[in-house]
Amino acid sequence: MASTHEEAENRPDDEEADRAQEHRARSEFDRYRPTTGPVPEAGPTDPLRAAEVPTAPSMRARFGYAFQGIRYGISTQINLRIHLTATAIVVVLALLLKVPPTQFCILMLTCGAVISAELLNTAVECTVNLASPGYHPLAKAAKDCAAGAVLALALFAVVIGIVIFGPPLLALVF
Repeated sequence: MASTHEEAENRPDDEEADRAQEHRARSEFDRYRPTTGPVPEAGPTDPLRAAEVPTAPSMRARFGYAFQGIRYGISTQINLRIHLTATAIVVVLALLLKVPPTQFCILMLTCGAVISAELLNTAVECTVNLASPGYHPLAKAAKDCAAGAVLALALFAVVIGIVIFGPPLLALVF
């Protein structure tokens, strides 16, 4: 059993190790934030607390990140380009058939949901690829589920399109 003197000597090392661990955790967190700001509760006695911590990026930067994500999805995902083409066709068809505004809004929400789901699927795939570069059954399941969610939404979008476009198209034909 250690004496009180030995315990007292070990405590600063433990505190120092805890501080070092906290600093490493903050450093990992800081890598993903482009801007920093002072800690509001920073005190002069604790240099670790007085360190800079991440602050939220500007609104302009956040929109920039969002557009970078959309650009990445368009440039790398053929299915996203297909969904965008289908959306353009839906808009043109809706305008030609003079679809009522409420139904047009339903079509736009549906197309937006499919495009958003495809972007989320891309995010899931990228994250899984980063976390599990090799084959793993759970990685496959995550990717398959994300792709299945997009497929399910796209199928429901087709049904909504048939319900909205069906009557005006049948009226043109007959």
